[in-house]
Amino acid sequence: MGFRNSSLVVKQLLKFYNGCKRREVTLGVKRSYLTESTNEMRNAFGEEKMDFNVPEDSIHDWIGPPDKFSNLRQIKFHVPKNETPLEHQLRTLRMETQEWNQQFWVNQNLTFNKKKEEFICTDLKTKGLERRDEEGRKRTLTADEMAIFYKEFLNKNFQKHVNYNKEWYKRNFIITYLMGKVAFHRAWRKLCRKN
Repeated sequence: MGFRNSSLVVKQLLKFYNGCKRREVTLGVKRSYLTESTNEMRNAFGEEKMDFNVPEDSIHDWIGPPDKFSNLRQIKFHVPKNETPLEHQLRTLRMETQEWNQQFWVNQNLTFNKKKEEFICTDLKTKGLERRDEEGRKRTLTADEMAIFYKEFLNKNFQKHVNYNKEWYKRNFIITYLMGKVAFHRAWRKLCRKN
């Protein structure tokens, strides 16, 4: 692919991204769920958002501990004092992508755990067993029994994951492109200052 063609592809992807900002991308999950913030979900489960402190004089992004529900690490993005519009666009897209990713995986993990628990309870009931044994410990199923659940869950959520991966690649391609532009503009400014 020549330079002109790749430039056209990037312009089309940026046009697509700007269109996505205006409309809701649901990725096969309920729209109302995606508009519900992760903090509201935490409140429903009696959890508070994990927070970590960043030194005020920091000039870098900081990566925090993994989130309890999504298993993704939180990121606190550095905001430069003289942030250019291009740098602002990049940081905003990275923040939106982080939040989008967070919401998807919170939803996916909570759904997975709920369905897994339902599967275990149903299977134990068909065997005539309670969820807990005589000593109060939770009963579990064998790996072969759980394999049925895992296969069923993956099959039911296949299209959701395909849609997620497509959107993830689009977002990361645009982020990479913008990072290249920002790096080029910073290098260009340094060159101009030296001359």
